[in-house]
Amino acid sequence: MFLLLLILSIGITYSETAYVQIFHNKPYEAVDIYVDSQPYYVGLKYQESLRPFNVPLQSKIGIAPRGLDVEKSIRLNLTDQKKYMLVINGVTENQSYPTDLKLLELKDYEEENQLIGFKFLHGIADAPPLDIYLNRGLIIQGQRYGEINDLIEIPVGPHVIDFTRNRSSEIIARFNLELTSAGQESALLLATGFLSPALEDSSLTMIISAYDEDPVKFDPAQSFLLGTTYEDLEIPTDFYVLQNYPNPFNPTTSIEYDIFDDTFVKITVFDMAGSIVDILANEKQDAGRKKIVWNATSDVGAPLSSGIYFYKVEVNGSHQIKRMMYLK
Repeated sequence: MFLLLLILSIGITYSETAYVQIFHNKPYEAVDIYVDSQPYYVGLKYQESLRPFNVPLQSKIGIAPRGLDVEKSIRLNLTDQKKYMLVINGVTENQSYPTDLKLLELKDYEEENQLIGFKFLHGIADAPPLDIYLNRGLIIQGQRYGEINDLIEIPVGPHVIDFTRNRSSEIIARFNLELTSAGQESALLLATGFLSPALEDSSLTMIISAYDEDPVKFDPAQSFLLGTTYEDLEIPTDFYVLQNYPNPFNPTTSIEYDIFDDTFVKITVFDMAGSIVDILANEKQDAGRKKIVWNATSDVGAPLSSGIYFYKVEVNGSHQIKRMMYLK
């Protein structure tokens, strides 16, 4: 039966197609994959990845427990020849964590730039909202189970990743990663498993799922008990600014930031010479996650030249500055 399905899948061709790779993060059952209501693959196991395959640009992918009917499907509207990763999330027989399908478009990278683009998925079902630190600096704040962040670019080399409870120095786990080479596409960085595993559960693990590669698993270098503070990290107390996305960009980019209380916020864009080119915000704002879009124009609407710019977010007498690159 499996051989027949494989032959059928090889025989399917389309004039305009995209490439989809599927990663299975729903403990613990194996699942069957359907494309446009037709069986494509039987028995994809938990924490395994199905290699990329062609699908029509408008199609539907369905997920079914092994040998049963489809329980969840997603309609796709893809771009010709683009590469995507579809993540199966949820916990079997747990209504608090139903089956969920998330589609990620993968960004192409040049190998010589020595950067690896990641999207992080919080897939630890029994963990609280997480803050994620890269080499002791906060990169993701307050991410909940099942959420995926915007693209983060990490240089090749050794790195330490810490998971903590949101706005806390209570470390849940620490991972040592050695990123030795930059790939040609962005990848999925996934925290999966359980903090308190039963006998049949999987323990906390970090997985990198890259395009057309087998998943790479990392066990924690150290695991910690919730509620115990082990060391001080750089925890923001008033606000937190994310890296703009996309970066580099043309012609627009989004700047997101969190403010923890109602407060006055000023956001300024300036060039390499330190001259102010635009003021994006100068007002009192409510607490919460904010997003503002900049279109590479000056404060009078004049188009700007390509190059490196900086944005400065000021809150309560403190500020954070991040760099962005405009490429025409």
